[in-house]
Amino acid sequence: MNSTLYISVFGLNLNVINDIKSIISNKLSETFTIHWTNIADSKLQVLLINDDFIDLPNINKIRHEALIILKLKKNELKANQIEHDTLFLPLTNANHFEHWLEHLVTLRFRDINPVNVSKPIVVQDIKPKLNAPQISQAFKDLNKHQRQLLLLNQKPIALIDNLSNEFWIEQNIQITQNSEITLIPADTNTVVTFKYGLESINLQHGLWQFVWDYVDDTPPNYISHYKLLHWPQPIHCAERQSLLKISAFFMEGSSTQYIAEKIHLSQNVINRYLFACHIAEIIEEIPAMATVYHSQKTAQESSNPLQSFFRSLRKKLGI
Repeated sequence: MNSTLYISVFGLNLNVINDIKSIISNKLSETFTIHWTNIADSKLQVLLINDDFIDLPNINKIRHEALIILKLKKNELKANQIEHDTLFLPLTNANHFEHWLEHLVTLRFRDINPVNVSKPIVVQDIKPKLNAPQISQAFKDLNKHQRQLLLLNQKPIALIDNLSNEFWIEQNIQITQNSEITLIPADTNTVVTFKYGLESINLQHGLWQFVWDYVDDTPPNYISHYKLLHWPQPIHCAERQSLLKISAFFMEGSSTQYIAEKIHLSQNVINRYLFACHIAEIIEEIPAMATVYHSQKTAQESSNPLQSFFRSLRKKLGI
């Protein structure tokens, strides 16, 4: 039996609401029983709201840790994109929104069906061939170039356009492990070859996928707390569900250790994920107190008078 998902769409015109409801129904109806409700419903789980209304007193009253909010804002230059939990309108292409819904499914299933400890998640090994220092060195000055660049590994393997924020990559490329990768200004003929022979993808998504695919098994070690700025969109189906689970945690802010314990992934896999995110500049380090899990723990401790007393005592004693 499907779980029920309570969703409200607020502050938008009827045409936009109908379009959004249609996309959600098509994407989630096989997974959830969708219950369209209002913002006053105590069972509300997902709120899609016009950005102009997000700070209204009534909206602030209904906010809670379990409520997922997606703001919608008109910006034709960013139409269809999702940034910082905001979907930009008009919605003429549902790809980004559907990816957001996939993360929603992963997040809800994580809460409803805890991971079976006896069945750890395994991420497919795709035999990456570049070490982390090579990749970091190649992309360290990427944002300083306001022009088209070629990514070389003995020969051109990808085209980067900083102005249009697009990425093109050759199909079935063969990375030479002992050869450096570098960025150089692109010549006109090569630009034409890439743009007319291949399909482009978003630059951040392309960088993330390239690093994930080709970094070796010794990425940097990440030991802090992090939060996603944009969601990566992995294209390899064998890995997709595992990566979506990681993204669901980092979407709310989390530590690598917490994720490793909760979904039984190796620290190395999470480090590889974060390294790809850092090269693509889609994640930021945050203090522990900014994570949703820290907030939940604090709330639980506060509800226990004895724990609260000892916490206050430790604070006074400086221990």
